[in-house]
Amino acid sequence: MMELYIRSFLLCYNLYDSRHRRLGKVCRDLWRKQRLRVYDAGGRPVCTVWQQGESACVSRDGELLFCRPFRHRTASGFRLRPPAAQSMEIPTPWGIFTLVQEEKRDFTLFQDARKVGEIRRMLSPVKELRLTSPQEEPALFGGIVFSLACLMLHDDDFETV
Repeated sequence: MMELYIRSFLLCYNLYDSRHRRLGKVCRDLWRKQRLRVYDAGGRPVCTVWQQGESACVSRDGELLFCRPFRHRTASGFRLRPPAAQSMEIPTPWGIFTLVQEEKRDFTLFQDARKVGEIRRMLSPVKELRLTSPQEEPALFGGIVFSLACLMLHDDDFETV
């Protein structure tokens, strides 16, 4: 299992491995709040992740890789805020993964009903991302998973106009 650590820096999140080597970064778009770009260690763009309505989409080199809807918890009774996104499927070249948001805003990643990763301390400045990552592209895989978790985390936020 590969451990990635994510530290926030201005509008970006730097991805580090367990030896503190920077593998890449995820940056928020200044003008479009719900759009993130994933970069490799050399600063080259790898992919773009954005929210479109109730779905999250990923593109690479201008080609759409996938758009998948968020699954929401069913809300019962009176609530002051909309239900949070609970899970979503992530189709990748390495298989289909399911990202699940827990009640405490932590995330678990599954592949074929087997736990293959987790994101802990999502609301703190230093986030922990532990996952079984494809060794050939850890910045891409980790960046996509983290970006989708960010979109799911903020899916139920209120926007003031």
